Amino acid sequence: MRITAIAALMIDLLFPPSKEELLVRQLTTRELTTLREEVVVGGVTALLPYQDPRVRALIHRAKYSKDARAIELLADLLAEKLSSMSTPHILVPIPLSRRRKNARGYNQSEVIGVRALQHSPHTMMDSLLVRTRDTTPQTQLSRTERKTNLVGAFAVNNDVVLPKNTPLILFDDVTTTGSTLLEAQRVLKQAGLTTISLIALAH
Repeated sequence: MRITAIAALMIDLLFPPSKEELLVRQLTTRELTTLREEVVVGGVTALLPYQDPRVRALIHRAKYSKDARAIELLADLLAEKLSSMSTPHILVPIPLSRRRKNARGYNQSEVIGVRALQHSPHTMMDSLLVRTRDTTPQTQLSRTERKTNLVGAFAVNNDVVLPKNTPLILFDDVTTTGSTLLEAQRVLKQAGLTTISLIALAH
């Protein structure tokens, strides 16, 4: 047994991994591919079923623990989707509020997007949006409340030059009603950007 394997075993004995961490460790790229079921939800193309425990584990581990394995698997899935698009695109991750990003230390959509671009040379990523205020997490709201919660929560980033002629892909990790991505899309359209696709990893 390798020293690294022994060390990993010792760490697991001292700090037993959670059920979600074990699910992520055991999940293979091939298995994740079999879980893929591309559907359109409220105008958003979603790639995975969030109700599957393995998908939930991936999303949670990437979102709250910056789990390298979860990020790798989700980035590979996103890269596969990006590679299927024949024209160059700019990937635009949904931004977090400053408070939430400072608390977490990172934006999981940005991290996954950066990793995915390593396998998608014809796609770029840019922070065209900023979050103007903190909002209540969508998962804590009713369907009706979700539609109004994010109004005015996004603005165009004045520090970047808007790409008038390059199609955009607005990207988030999870969508339920599509409200977040649709509000972000509305802001970009008001700025004169019209060719915008919406993608979420899970729904």
